[in-house]
Amino acid sequence: AERLTGITTFKLENFLKQTPTITFVLREDRWWFANAGDYWFYRVCRKLKILSWGSRFLSLRQNHLVKRVIRLIRKEIPGIDCNVVGLGKMGSFEGYANDERQLKIDASIETAWCKTYANSHIVIGVHGSNMLIPTALAAGCIEVLPEDRYGNMVQDLSVRYSNRLQLFFYRFVDQFANPKSVSS
Repeated sequence: AERLTGITTFKLENFLKQTPTITFVLREDRWWFANAGDYWFYRVCRKLKILSWGSRFLSLRQNHLVKRVIRLIRKEIPGIDCNVVGLGKMGSFEGYANDERQLKIDASIETAWCKTYANSHIVIGVHGSNMLIPTALAAGCIEVLPEDRYGNMVQDLSVRYSNRLQLFFYRFVDQFANPKSVSS
């Protein structure tokens, strides 16, 4: 990752020395669903070819889930830094996280995001939300994994460790995981 991006990866020896930092990698075409109803709403919108309309609702619901995770984590770790990166600008994270989302990216934005990932203890994202570079630079990740993607479990991750650290730094939750499960 360092060779590709020019950014130094998160150094584990600094894990307890640095301010705890989490970064959410969001897209407005890949969603963490609050429940089966949201998933079926997505399926119906896709089938009826009105997903551009439905994506607003799904993105705002996802943002709500992210904010709930941040609130829960801040109860346990009051000084934590939170970031949101990715494609899109739906809603606001004011008061919750440093919002680095963009509608279009270029090299300078990608570099800034890479620095954010490399400073993150954990990156959190939905499977398919461009998690290769974030997981190559951050210490670890939590991935929201839809059931139909179980066969592709680590396809969009860059696993940095070849020992037991994999079990500690790479976590997966199902597509309907509640914020408490993600924050724990």
